[in-house]
Amino acid sequence: MNPLAHMDLIGTVVLPLAAILFGFPFFGWAKPVPVNPRNLRRPREDMFWIALAGPLSNVLFAFVGAFLLMGAFYFLAVGGGDAAGGSVRALAEMLKVFVLITLFLALFNMIPLHPLDGGKVLARFLPEDINRKLEDNQPMVSWALILVFVMGGFRYLAIPVYAVFEWILGFALGMTRMILS
Repeated sequence: MNPLAHMDLIGTVVLPLAAILFGFPFFGWAKPVPVNPRNLRRPREDMFWIALAGPLSNVLFAFVGAFLLMGAFYFLAVGGGDAAGGSVRALAEMLKVFVLITLFLALFNMIPLHPLDGGKVLARFLPEDINRKLEDNQPMVSWALILVFVMGGFRYLAIPVYAVFEWILGFALGMTRMILS
């Protein structure tokens, strides 16, 4: 379970450093976790669940962040001291960013193209020959995804992500108000 084994020189080091140094949009990737389908009893069905686990864990983390955010809202509402209140406000802002990023990752990874988890989820429902063609074109699709990102095409992902984010924030605030009353 060495995280360095998943490090990709370009996607994990060069692009994030370029983003920090030159103000580019932050973008990167890591090497995928290798899964040997021969170790699976039902490869098509099991790969579906393996691929779904990543985006679902992002959604779970978003809800964990919302739960922690409820705690921060509660602390601020009951009158945390000035010094502590400033720290809790900073923590609440970081938790908001955390929730937002995990929601973006969940939706991005569910795009039904093959280098992403969504492609493997879609593969469960496609005929084998079509799925094989999509898998064979993974490198080309990866570059197309990077091009779409650089050209700003992923801004459309923000529409549903911000809608869910606002709902989660509203839920956290509503639950905090309910606890306080």
